[in-house]
Amino acid sequence: MNGLLSDSIINQFDYGVIKKNIIDFISAINLLSFKLKNIERPKITPSYEIKYNCFVPTTSSKIENFVIKKIFLEEEIKEIISKYTMAVNSLNEIERKVFIKTYIYEQKDDVMCFEFGLNATKLLQVKKSASIKFSTILDLDNLLNN
Repeated sequence: MNGLLSDSIINQFDYGVIKKNIIDFISAINLLSFKLKNIERPKITPSYEIKYNCFVPTTSSKIENFVIKKIFLEEEIKEIISKYTMAVNSLNEIERKVFIKTYIYEQKDDVMCFEFGLNATKLLQVKKSASIKFSTILDLDNLLNN
């Protein structure tokens, strides 16, 4: 298969750490998406005080603060999704399909072997190649650990 990383390159990486970083990254995207959909409006107490849930207001306008928070989260998730899309699109076709089935749909290896006509060893090479490329393009090790 063209475009896969060789075994000598793959063996230089800790696949377990890379896999964990990718799972953490995808979880972070899901969390940001959830936050974006569920931004809470400020609460007004019986004594007419404004209460924010983990957001510090930057202006005296309640509406402006709400809009600023929403815009900030929207920009943050758009940037991350853009990077994620770029990294997935940089994979070759089989790597992209295996990557999505592995990390998004959490499909079992035996099902992917049957679907793609690969033996278990070749599937593992494709998974590792895709994961290493994805992680390297996004620099996940630095992104998640800083």
